[in-house]
Amino acid sequence: MKNIYDYIILGSGVTGIACGRVLQQKNNNNFLILEAEPDIGGLCRTREIDGHYFDIGGGHVLHSKYDDVLEWIFNHIPEEKFYKMDTKVVIQLEGNEVNFPIELNLWQLPKQLQVEYLHSYITAASQDIEYKNYEDWVKNYLGDKIADNYMIPYNKKLWCIDISKLNTAWLSKIPETDLKLILKTIVEKKANFDESVVSHSSFYYPKEGGFQTIIDSIAKHVKDKILLNTRADTIRYDSDSGLWFVNEEFVAKKIITTIPWPLLDIQGLPEFDFKSEMDNLEVLSNVISLWERDPYTHDNHWMYIPDPEVEQHREFYIKNIAPHSKEGGVMTDINYKRWLENGKKWKAGTPLAEHVNVWSYPLPTTIYKESIRKILDFTKDYNLYGLGRWGQWQYFNTDQCIKQAIDFFENEKDFDYFKIF
Repeated sequence: MKNIYDYIILGSGVTGIACGRVLQQKNNNNFLILEAEPDIGGLCRTREIDGHYFDIGGGHVLHSKYDDVLEWIFNHIPEEKFYKMDTKVVIQLEGNEVNFPIELNLWQLPKQLQVEYLHSYITAASQDIEYKNYEDWVKNYLGDKIADNYMIPYNKKLWCIDISKLNTAWLSKIPETDLKLILKTIVEKKANFDESVVSHSSFYYPKEGGFQTIIDSIAKHVKDKILLNTRADTIRYDSDSGLWFVNEEFVAKKIITTIPWPLLDIQGLPEFDFKSEMDNLEVLSNVISLWERDPYTHDNHWMYIPDPEVEQHREFYIKNIAPHSKEGGVMTDINYKRWLENGKKWKAGTPLAEHVNVWSYPLPTTIYKESIRKILDFTKDYNLYGLGRWGQWQYFNTDQCIKQAIDFFENEKDFDYFKIF
């Protein structure tokens, strides 16, 4: 029989590369990583265009609340090879620019608006309500002023769906605040925005290249285990041997998929309605565009733009994130549906480059959790595992993808996919 791998890993994005490297560090070199594209990195790829470092997945930066993840990364690329910056993100709000997070920076608004927004927040915060969905949470937790002028229009631009269909499980990305802290910010005219509020009050970015430099520093250790231009067209389980056959060419005891479940043609398993469950796994596609503007004088890293008249929902100021990049570089992010509705055209003209990410974010709908739970619970009994943003269908950042890989191989038998829920 052909070589039987202990693991075949589908996808060479950050999760797939991390899985291979962690296995290698555990002295297991009997694995193979299959990548459909001609290069590695997935959403973490970088292209250099006319001196600009263009992160095709959108403005990726490195931050984490997991010390073990940062230590693991710095063992591959030393910390001194990163810039470390205090995060400065702004929000366009009623003609004003307010720093993120909005509820800790209401003091930056004109005084009358401060009163209105604070009153709205206090009124909402006094309620004890169980939130049924994201829209319900926005209106009853942050107050109608923030909801109506920022969170709802912004998220409608971002997701391009009825936001009442979004669940609240992904709200770990939203800063945890309380009324006392918000009053403190008003009195002190200071955000009090630190790691205790949200993990990305500061971030790291490589001093050379783009975000892909991080992935490359890990991948170089497992490069001889990666097959590019190799799409997993079929994966078939053989019940007699308990082995998996990928494209009837590669054989493995176990498969880890880091690519989206709906892309898999799974054969040979007992009766299970994969199609019905996968139909509940929806995706957001986006378009990242690179522009060259006049050199900017502000020090913002990125901006959230809720105004429906502006095409993009956010934009990133590359030079402020990567000082070695060319002056004036800006990346914009737009939902693919909005891009099509605009005829793939921009009021500002033609960008230097554009990249379409068909698989950008899993949609955190109110119904997806039950389906991904059924899929993962069923397939793990046959040594088919899903990890990372697409394998677990979670809105994971780079650090969380790496964390899942580390934790999985520490406790594969009893790994808890769902503690994140």
